[in-house]
Amino acid sequence: MHTEMHERYKWAIALLNIQADDQVLEIGCGTGIMAEQIAMRLRSGRLHAIDKSPAQIQKAITRNQKYIQSGKAVFNTMALEAMDEAERFDKITAFNVNVFLKPNPPALRLIRQMLKVNG
Repeated sequence: MHTEMHERYKWAIALLNIQADDQVLEIGCGTGIMAEQIAMRLRSGRLHAIDKSPAQIQKAITRNQKYIQSGKAVFNTMALEAMDEAERFDKITAFNVNVFLKPNPPALRLIRQMLKVNG
């Protein structure tokens, strides 16, 4: 790990209860701190991390290079609304992004649609 992780990240990771085969979407991955914690728990699962900021995605890619190379993680500069609606995930997280979000019912509908049953 690159730096000491804040207690809030530890709490959020525990709450997600990542399973080895989970398909996970992280919305607003920033520099990839949470992504790193998710990817290290995956075996056959996969993390798709997105962020609107190219600079943040580049930092996340640098931080998570080994997970990208092993096929456990992919990072894209994009908004949630640009995601393929047909994709399905066991877990979807948007940690530390609430200050950037405005009420957005279409985005919430898309998240519900992309979340697998019992996800």
